[in-house]
Order: sequence, then structure tokens, then C-alpha cells
Amino acid sequence: MSSDAEKLQPLYELFEASSHDVFESLGCSVVRVETAEEKVNPPCAYIEARSDELDMLLLLRGPMTVLEQTLPTKGDGKSVSENDLNDWISELANRFMGNLKNKLLVYDHRLKMGTPNSESNVGLERFNVNDFTSRVLYFDTGSDVFECALYSKPLTEHLHFIYHEPAHYGQKNDDGDLEIF
Repeated sequence: MSSDAEKLQPLYELFEASSHDVFESLGCSVVRVETAEEKVNPPCAYIEARSDELDMLLLLRGPMTVLEQTLPTKGDGKSVSENDLNDWISELANRFMGNLKNKLLVYDHRLKMGTPNSESNVGLERFNVNDFTSRVLYFDTGSDVFECALYSKPLTEHLHFIYHEPAHYGQKNDDGDLEIF
């Protein structure tokens, strides 16, 4: 039997690709680095997600400089409040997990996402992740380093990531699908 870390390797590869996608969608060029300097009370956001096969927690931590750099309204002349940045890091948690959720669909993993929360200096002791496997990524934005961490736990012994080709256009839509005329 393989270890949880081996079972989760495809998930962590998708997580890294999702992280790059989110930064790119914000017009932010990043380079993955191995470590980050410890910050005092950095803004943090977290979001939980679950499927029948997986339980996950995404934790984002980063300095105000990175949040300001990625904020869509940057440069519009308005001052940005700390509340705005706390809202923004929650939105980022939602975007990171949402991007990962979409990538997992072609592997037949359907996540149910919780609501993102933001706080200052959230530590892992706040969460029950002792039996989770983690992947912590650090991204240098040119102004500072941002931390993206995914904590995951398989809920079944038979966890697999088998790619299924997405449905093609022209197939009959389900009742819940959007049809554009």
C-alpha cells in the first residue's frame, strides 16, 4: 500500500499549477522559492473543502505588500484599508481553492467548498490537521513572499487521480447546464 504522500502527489501538482494560475490571472509574476522570512502577524485566510475521497484545508499567509500588489483595484488612486486587504485575502483563498476544485473535476473529484475566513497570524494549532499531509509553497512576487499551504487527508483507502477527458461540445446538456444560443 502506498503512503498518503504518494497518493496525494497528483493533488499537490494540481495545487501548484492552480497557484500559478491564480497569480497569473492577477497579472502577478511569481517565482517559487523554498522558504519565506517569518512575518509578525501576517494577514491569513483559510478555506476548507471536502469530497467523498478527500478532506482539505487551504491556508494563505502573506504580507500586506503582496496583497496590495495583487489587489485588482491597485493604482486607482484610492487608499486601501486594512479591512479591504482582509477581504481580499479571503477572496484569494476562494480563488485558489476554486481553481483547484475546477482542476479536480476531470479526475472525478467534486469538492464542496466552505466559506473563506480571514484573521491575523493564524497558526496550525487552530486546526485539527495532525493526521493531514501538507504541501507548503512559497511564491516570491518581487516585492515579498506569499505562502500557500494545502493540508489534505484521504478519506478512503482507494484514492486515485485518473484523468478523464472533458465532455466535448455538441453533447446533450444536463438540465443544470447553461446553453448559449
